[in-house]
Formats: sequence, structure tokens, C-alpha cells
Amino acid sequence: MKKTKDILIIIFAFLVVFAIGFVLIGIYVIQDKYDGNPELTEQNSTKKIESPIVGKWKVIKSNVEPFQIISNGKKLYLNTIFEFKENGKHRVYETIKSEFFSSVTYRIDGQKLIMVDLDMVFDYGIENLTSDSLKLKIRKIPTYFWTDENLSDQKVKDKVSELQKSGVILELIKIKNGG
Repeated sequence: MKKTKDILIIIFAFLVVFAIGFVLIGIYVIQDKYDGNPELTEQNSTKKIESPIVGKWKVIKSNVEPFQIISNGKKLYLNTIFEFKENGKHRVYETIKSEFFSSVTYRIDGQKLIMVDLDMVFDYGIENLTSDSLKLKIRKIPTYFWTDENLSDQKVKDKVSELQKSGVILELIKIKNGG
């Protein structure tokens, strides 16, 4: 019996070491991929972004409310303000008159909006971008689906299934004169 217990402890220790090694290799690969890329590091975000996305935007429509942005688990609602600065900073405000509560770096890569928050990189699909309208697709299921007591298991299952197909769609309009 003691021999079996010792073997299980050795196997468990091996699995823990293997898992730690796997995580460290993953961190190394991700870090290596983004190290030295001035477009993806907040400290080196001095490149001026020239895009119609620069400015303040108000969320006017969403297929999910509240919605969440990937870098922040906070519940957000219509009239949330997204600000994209020329220096590659992105800020989120609950309302036009509130203080910002989230600040990350961003860049545009084709039809993707790439957000960098510390060591995490997230991308959003740009469905449409003009000088006065922006439509984003987010492939993140809001975390409150599993914690909100008002949602039944079937409602969660149905909504998750719908969002796996469509994503969370946000429609925004540009605020004239920056708000």
C-alpha cells in the first residue's frame, strides 16, 4: 500500500513539474514573439496612429447587454465611451463625464484591433470602420453568464451558443469634437 502511495506521489510531482515547464515555455514563446515590437509594448508606444479610429466613440448598440471588454471583466452598458488616442492608448469610460477605468495600448492590423494589457494580447474584429461609425466583434463570452442568478441554465446555454456563432457585436458612433 505504501509503495502505491509513493508511486502516486512521484507521478503527481512529475505532472506538476511538467505543467510548470509547459507554462514557462508558453510565457517564453509569447514574450519572445512580442519583445522588441514597439507597436505592442506600452513603454515604447510613441508611434503616432493615423486612422479613422482615433477619437472618442460611444457604444450605441450591442447584441449583449451588459457586455464586457476582454481586458476588463467589468459589466458595461450602452453609452460606454471608448477613446482611441494617437499615441496608441485606449481608454474606457462608463459615461462621457466619468473618469476612465481602463487603459491599454492598441494598434490596427488589417481588420483587427489588437489590444495589449500588460502581458496579455487580445484581438477584436473590425467589422466596419468609417470616420463616424465603428462596429467591433468580440469573441469573449461575458463571465457574468455563469454567475448571474437571474439566468437559468437553459438561458445561459442558448446565449452562449448564439455568441459562439456571432460573437459580441458593438456598434459605436464617433463623438464630435471629442465629447
